[in-house]
Amino acid sequence: MKKNLLYVMAMVAVFAGCSSGEGFDEKEGNNTPVEPVDNSEVEIAFGKATTVEVQQYNNTRAVLENTWNGEQIGIWGVDRSETAEWNLVSSHIFGQTDPVTATVAGGGNVTFDNGPYYYPMSSKVNYSFYSCYPVARTAVAARRSISCPYTIDGKTDIMWGSAVCEDKMVGGVTYSGYNALYFRKVVDAPVPDLKFQHCLTRLNFVVQKGIEGGGEPVPVAVQDIKVLNVPTAANLTVVGDGAGILTESGATGELSLYNGDTPSFDTIVVPELGQEKTLGTVLLMPSKTKEYELEVTLVALDEYNAPTGKPEKGIVKINSKVDFAPNTQYKVALTVYGLQIVKVHATLAEWETGEDITQEVN
Repeated sequence: MKKNLLYVMAMVAVFAGCSSGEGFDEKEGNNTPVEPVDNSEVEIAFGKATTVEVQQYNNTRAVLENTWNGEQIGIWGVDRSETAEWNLVSSHIFGQTDPVTATVAGGGNVTFDNGPYYYPMSSKVNYSFYSCYPVARTAVAARRSISCPYTIDGKTDIMWGSAVCEDKMVGGVTYSGYNALYFRKVVDAPVPDLKFQHCLTRLNFVVQKGIEGGGEPVPVAVQDIKVLNVPTAANLTVVGDGAGILTESGATGELSLYNGDTPSFDTIVVPELGQEKTLGTVLLMPSKTKEYELEVTLVALDEYNAPTGKPEKGIVKINSKVDFAPNTQYKVALTVYGLQIVKVHATLAEWETGEDITQEVN
């Protein structure tokens, strides 16, 4: 009896030291580090957090970073049964309808910020895990859905992730979700891997010079670009039908371009023919109309490439043959022609003599 007690205590200590995945087999589908004994605690741990490959439009070069670097994510663990009511804390493994938070290190290792957490020892409830980035501190939990509100600012990525257990049969019994029993009975049971996808569309802007059609063009620079009349608020369905999809929530506005977290614009001179220059990037809701409307501001340059004169604003529409899709980036090449100086030649004409008009005044 004493020997068995020491064995159980050693098991708990091993799990408590592996909250960040340390000690797990590093091959794909990380394995539980030891075989739990019946009714012992099993720590909730994750393998890797990964992002799916960003889709490319017209084979443009990938520029989205698909690596983690200490970002904080929100995680839910929910009862996956068809009768579970997700607005009740009893349907959540963490005992709350709002998410718990975790940090994702380089390489995708996930560590709970306030862990460790454990699967209930004797429960047969099957759990699935869902996640979002950035963390939404407050979730809207309904009976069969959970969603989070987000503001779309043009520079912040919004991602959704999930880890849903594959059914495993052992001894004629099917184990259909993450729980302590699953890890006890399934040999080399893989820990959950959170797989993320981007929920927004990314537009990468470059500028190039157009071939002039004659005249004396003035050198020009792009001073600003705004995407007009786009949603600036949305709800992300995290759990339930439509999970992973953003739905606009009414507010609209304009979004500017960014380089990382920095607004991309001061004044960007249009390069010479055959060259292109990066303008910036914007993250926005996928368009349902196959187009976005831009306000482009150009300004003439003097011989020293300094802005001169009044900036000129124009409306430009960019179109796609198909809907602009989430988790997809598009290269938008703006072709700019030099401003033409308006020249007016004034010619004086002689006064013509008309007929005399006689009007009597009585």
